Amino acid sequence: IACYDRAIAANPRYASAYINRGNALMELQDLDAALASYEQAIALDPQGPAGQALEQAGPALHGSGGAV
Repeated sequence: IACYDRAIAANPRYASAYINRGNALMELQDLDAALASYEQAIALDPQGPAGQALEQAGPALHGSGGAV
């Protein structure tokens, strides 16, 4: 996650870094932080792969009571 944080710090408009950080956070079951990363990626690139990442995360987030 630290690597993704550094990539984001170097280029805050790098949507893929937010997606990858979200994926890593999902693996750690940090669902709120993962969702925040995915949402940032979508804000930066609404037509990009972030929507797919959020779709993949949806079942886990719904199970946690998180909003999707």
